Amino acid sequence: MLRAAEARSLRVASFSDLEGKRPTLTVRASSAKNRREANQPLRADTAKDLAAFVKDRGAIVPAFQLARGWRPSVMIERDLKAARLDYADASGRIADFHALRSAFVSRLVCSHANVKLVQTLARHSSPDMTLGVYAKLGANDERDAIEALESLAPTTTQETQAKGA
Repeated sequence: MLRAAEARSLRVASFSDLEGKRPTLTVRASSAKNRREANQPLRADTAKDLAAFVKDRGAIVPAFQLARGWRPSVMIERDLKAARLDYADASGRIADFHALRSAFVSRLVCSHANVKLVQTLARHSSPDMTLGVYAKLGANDERDAIEALESLAPTTTQETQAKGA
Protein backbone atom coordinates (compact mmCIF):
# COMPACT_ATOMS: atom_id res chain seq x y z
CA MET A 1 0.00 0.00 0.00
CA LEU A 2 1.37 3.33 -1.02
CA ARG A 3 1.96 6.40 1.06
CA ALA A 4 0.47 9.64 -0.28
CA ALA A 5 3.78 11.06 -1.51
CA GLU A 6 4.55 7.78 -3.25
CA ALA A 7 1.21 7.81 -5.08
CA ARG A 8 1.94 11.35 -6.22
CA SER A 9 5.34 10.29 -7.60
CA LEU A 10 4.12 7.43 -9.80
CA ARG A 11 4.63 7.51 -13.55
CA VAL A 12 3.17 5.19 -16.17
CA ALA A 13 6.58 3.49 -16.25
CA SER A 14 6.17 2.66 -12.54
CA PHE A 15 3.92 -0.22 -13.60
CA SER A 16 5.22 -3.33 -15.33
CA ASP A 17 3.72 -6.51 -16.74
CA LEU A 18 0.18 -5.18 -16.19
CA GLU A 19 -1.28 -7.68 -18.61
CA GLY A 20 1.08 -10.51 -17.68
CA LYS A 21 1.39 -13.03 -14.89
CA ARG A 22 3.50 -10.93 -12.49
CA PRO A 23 2.21 -7.34 -12.52
CA THR A 24 4.29 -5.01 -10.39
CA LEU A 25 4.39 -1.44 -9.16
CA THR A 26 7.79 0.12 -8.54
CA VAL A 27 8.29 3.01 -6.14
CA ARG A 28 11.55 4.80 -6.87
CA ALA A 29 14.02 5.06 -4.00
CA SER A 30 13.88 8.86 -4.18
CA SER A 31 10.13 8.76 -3.51
CA ALA A 32 10.05 6.00 -0.88
CA LYS A 33 9.97 6.89 2.80
CA ASN A 34 12.92 4.60 3.56
CA ARG A 35 14.77 5.72 0.39
CA ARG A 36 14.85 2.17 -0.99
CA GLU A 37 13.28 1.14 -4.27
CA ALA A 38 10.22 -0.99 -3.65
CA ASN A 39 8.65 -3.48 -6.03
CA GLN A 40 5.12 -4.25 -4.97
CA PRO A 41 3.13 -7.10 -6.52
CA LEU A 42 -0.29 -6.16 -7.86
CA ARG A 43 -3.46 -8.22 -7.99
CA ALA A 44 -4.25 -9.33 -11.53
CA ASP A 45 -7.65 -7.59 -11.54
CA THR A 46 -6.11 -4.33 -10.33
CA ALA A 47 -3.37 -4.61 -12.95
CA LYS A 48 -5.94 -5.14 -15.70
CA ASP A 49 -7.79 -1.98 -14.67
CA LEU A 50 -4.52 -0.04 -14.47
CA ALA A 51 -3.50 -1.26 -17.93
CA ALA A 52 -6.69 0.18 -19.40
CA PHE A 53 -6.25 3.39 -17.37
CA VAL A 54 -2.69 4.12 -18.58
CA LYS A 55 -3.08 2.76 -22.12
CA ASP A 56 -1.58 4.97 -24.84
CA ARG A 57 0.11 7.29 -22.33
CA GLY A 58 3.84 8.01 -22.34
CA ALA A 59 6.11 6.29 -19.84
CA ILE A 60 7.11 9.48 -18.00
CA VAL A 61 3.59 10.87 -17.75
CA PRO A 62 2.25 10.94 -14.17
CA ALA A 63 0.13 7.85 -13.61
CA PHE A 64 -2.52 9.88 -11.79
CA GLN A 65 -3.46 13.46 -12.47
CA LEU A 66 -3.10 14.91 -8.99
CA ALA A 67 -3.17 18.67 -8.53
CA ARG A 68 -0.11 20.37 -7.07
CA GLY A 69 -1.89 20.98 -3.75
CA TRP A 70 -3.46 17.51 -3.71
CA ARG A 71 -4.60 16.52 -0.27
CA PRO A 72 -5.56 12.85 0.04
CA SER A 73 -7.76 13.49 3.08
CA VAL A 74 -9.95 15.89 1.11
CA MET A 75 -10.16 13.46 -1.83
CA ILE A 76 -11.21 10.60 0.45
CA GLU A 77 -13.78 12.76 2.26
CA ARG A 78 -15.32 13.77 -1.09
CA ASP A 79 -15.34 10.19 -2.37
CA LEU A 80 -16.98 8.93 0.82
CA LYS A 81 -19.58 11.69 0.66
CA ALA A 82 -20.34 10.83 -2.99
CA ALA A 83 -20.74 7.18 -1.95
CA ARG A 84 -22.97 8.29 0.96
CA LEU A 85 -20.57 6.81 3.51
CA ASP A 86 -19.49 8.40 6.78
CA TYR A 87 -15.98 9.82 7.14
CA ALA A 88 -15.98 8.89 10.85
CA ASP A 89 -17.69 6.01 12.61
CA ALA A 90 -19.51 5.97 15.97
CA SER A 91 -16.27 5.25 17.84
CA GLY A 92 -14.49 8.24 16.26
CA ARG A 93 -12.30 6.30 13.83
CA ILE A 94 -11.81 8.21 10.59
CA ALA A 95 -11.45 6.93 7.04
CA ASP A 96 -8.34 8.81 5.98
CA PHE A 97 -5.41 7.89 3.75
CA HIS A 98 -3.56 6.40 6.71
CA ALA A 99 -6.57 4.21 7.51
CA LEU A 100 -6.16 2.64 4.07
CA ARG A 101 -2.71 1.39 5.11
CA SER A 102 -4.18 -0.03 8.33
CA ALA A 103 -6.90 -1.76 6.35
CA PHE A 104 -4.30 -3.19 3.97
CA VAL A 105 -2.21 -4.60 6.83
CA SER A 106 -5.28 -5.89 8.69
CA ARG A 107 -6.59 -7.69 5.62
CA LEU A 108 -3.20 -9.28 5.00
CA VAL A 109 -3.08 -10.49 8.60
CA CYS A 110 -6.61 -11.91 8.30
CA SER A 111 -5.58 -13.66 5.08
CA HIS A 112 -3.15 -15.69 7.22
CA ALA A 113 -0.07 -14.18 5.61
CA ASN A 114 2.93 -14.61 7.90
CA VAL A 115 4.20 -11.64 9.88
CA LYS A 116 7.39 -11.21 7.86
CA LEU A 117 5.44 -11.11 4.60
CA VAL A 118 2.98 -8.54 5.96
CA GLN A 119 5.88 -6.42 7.28
CA THR A 120 7.61 -6.62 3.88
CA LEU A 121 4.49 -5.68 1.90
CA ALA A 122 3.78 -2.77 4.26
CA ARG A 123 7.45 -1.77 3.98
CA HIS A 124 7.83 -1.33 7.71
CA SER A 125 11.16 -1.49 9.52
CA SER A 126 9.88 -3.84 12.22
CA PRO A 127 7.05 -6.30 12.86
CA ASP A 128 6.23 -4.26 15.98
CA MET A 129 5.23 -1.37 13.75
CA THR A 130 3.24 -3.63 11.44
CA LEU A 131 1.30 -5.51 14.10
CA GLY A 132 1.32 -3.04 16.98
CA VAL A 133 0.29 0.06 15.08
CA TYR A 134 -1.32 -0.96 11.79
CA ALA A 135 -3.05 -4.32 12.31
CA LYS A 136 -6.57 -3.83 13.68
CA LEU A 137 -9.00 -6.51 14.81
CA GLY A 138 -12.50 -6.64 13.41
CA ALA A 139 -15.55 -7.51 15.49
CA ASN A 140 -15.52 -11.19 14.52
CA ASP A 141 -11.78 -11.79 14.06
CA GLU A 142 -11.24 -13.49 17.43
CA ARG A 143 -14.16 -15.88 16.93
CA ASP A 144 -13.15 -16.59 13.31
CA ALA A 145 -9.59 -17.42 14.42
CA ILE A 146 -10.85 -19.84 17.08
CA GLU A 147 -13.25 -21.50 14.64
CA ALA A 148 -10.41 -21.92 12.13
CA LEU A 149 -8.46 -24.08 14.60
CA GLU A 150 -8.48 -27.81 14.01
CA SER A 151 -10.92 -29.60 16.29
CA LEU A 152 -9.47 -31.54 19.22
CA ALA A 153 -12.58 -33.73 19.46
CA PRO A 154 -11.92 -37.36 18.56
CA THR A 155 -12.95 -38.45 15.09
CA THR A 156 -15.24 -41.47 14.61
CA THR A 157 -12.19 -43.65 13.81
CA GLN A 158 -10.43 -42.56 17.01
CA GLU A 159 -13.58 -43.22 19.07
CA THR A 160 -13.90 -46.73 17.58
CA GLN A 161 -10.24 -47.50 18.26
CA ALA A 162 -10.52 -46.22 21.83
CA LYS A 163 -13.54 -48.45 22.55
CA GLY A 164 -11.80 -51.51 21.07
CA ALA A 165 -8.58 -50.97 23.00
